[in-house]
Amino acid sequence: MAMPSVTWKGDKELTRKLQRLSDAAQVRILNQVVAAGAFVVEGYAKIEAPIDTGYMRNSIYTKTAEFSGYADASIAAAQALPVTAAARRSFPEGPRPPIGTAIVSVGAEYGVHVEYLTKPFMRPAVDNHRPEIERAMNVTFQREVEKAWR
Repeated sequence: MAMPSVTWKGDKELTRKLQRLSDAAQVRILNQVVAAGAFVVEGYAKIEAPIDTGYMRNSIYTKTAEFSGYADASIAAAQALPVTAAARRSFPEGPRPPIGTAIVSVGAEYGVHVEYLTKPFMRPAVDNHRPEIERAMNVTFQREVEKAWR
C-alpha cells in the first residue's frame, strides 16, 4: 500500500521543514497527534458516562490506524458484569479507521441510546474539554516533530 501524503497548513517556515520529512515520518506525526486528542476524549467520556454496572463506561475505547484499545475495553466491559450475566460477552470491533483518523467508540450497543436520550457523555467529552484536547495535540505535535528532526 502506498504511503499517503500529508498536507500541512500554517506557518510557512514550519510547513517547509515538515515537508522535508519523509512521508512515513509525517504520517507518524499526524497519527500520534490525532491519537493524543482522542485519548483525552476517551478519558472524559468514561468520566461522563452514566454507570449502572460499568459495562458501557468500560466499553469506551480509542482506535487509530496504528492502535486499538478494543481488546482491553472488551475485557474490562465483561468484567463489569456479574459472572452469571448472560450479557457477559464481547462486543464487535469495527474496522480500522484511515490513517490520520481516530475513533472513540462505545462498544455497548445501548451507548447510543444513552448518549441521545438519557445523559450525553461523548459530545460533552469533546465540547467541554476542547482546550485540553488541543493542548494534548499541540504538546504531542511538538514532541513528535522534535523527535523526527533529530
